[in-house]
Amino acid sequence: PMQYRVEIGDSQSPQFTVRVFEKPTVESVDVTYEFPPYMGRANETAHQKHADLKAPQFATADLHLHVNTPIARGFLMVDQQKVHGEVLADGRTLRARKLLDKSASYAVHLFNQADYTDPEPRPNRIEVIADRPPTIQLLKPAADSTAAADQSLTIALRAADDYGLAAVRLETKVVDENGIEQAVATRRPGERPEGRP
Repeated sequence: PMQYRVEIGDSQSPQFTVRVFEKPTVESVDVTYEFPPYMGRANETAHQKHADLKAPQFATADLHLHVNTPIARGFLMVDQQKVHGEVLADGRTLRARKLLDKSASYAVHLFNQADYTDPEPRPNRIEVIADRPPTIQLLKPAADSTAAADQSLTIALRAADDYGLAAVRLETKVVDENGIEQAVATRRPGERPEGRP
């Protein structure tokens, strides 16, 4: 710290002390992405120099923001909403968690022991990768087909999803001699109807 006093003629002021606090800024980030259970995907951790985030929709980002100087508190400001953080025992790491439900931008607000903060913190991006619905393609029959009552009809299909499929279910209906639709027992592809070999 620097000390000074003011002298005017024979008069002088008390001694003052000037302390300079370093502006708190993020030096690096460790982010662990926790994916939705239905994806069956293990957590992934990345170490980076910036706080930009990119992950599939509905993943949760567990952020450890490493700061250049000790801090007293901090939070994330996401679309005008505060996400409160926790200062860890080392005094220089802010932990915060954010559900990534949509793409957005956010800023990290850090406060030192004197409650000083950067008035214009760096904007960071949140890029959410949309989870598209599964797709299905009917392979067989290629067009409308007919078969006798005692004949089997082969049905083949291809199903896909950008994050994988847990199960595929085939639901069918038949039309009886009176033109009335009737549901057939639901089963997975490859599974035989009851009573058939």
